[in-house]
Amino acid sequence: EPNELRSQESAVLSVASKTDFLVLARYMQVLSGAFLNQYGRDVINIHHGLLPSFKGANPYKQAYKAGVKMIGATSHFVTEELDAGPIIEQAGARLTTQQGGWLE
Repeated sequence: EPNELRSQESAVLSVASKTDFLVLARYMQVLSGAFLNQYGRDVINIHHGLLPSFKGANPYKQAYKAGVKMIGATSHFVTEELDAGPIIEQAGARLTTQQGGWLE
């Protein structure tokens, strides 16, 4: 149901209901529109990859396989779509062949 919270979201909402904003790190779930509407304040995600290019799981591995020379992290506002909200800030670092070996 689009207007219903998932059980895990209910638990998060009960803990976060009196906060000014919510920051997610390694939450690894897409929040429903019902959660975002009921929470009603900013939800920020810390994604361990450079968006919009490397969404979802294993963004460093995605970047390495794509042959890019930069890895990094992105903070963005959470929407109902995976890693698609407006970007707040990004930081990156150059990746050398030697550094990327652990990603294979």
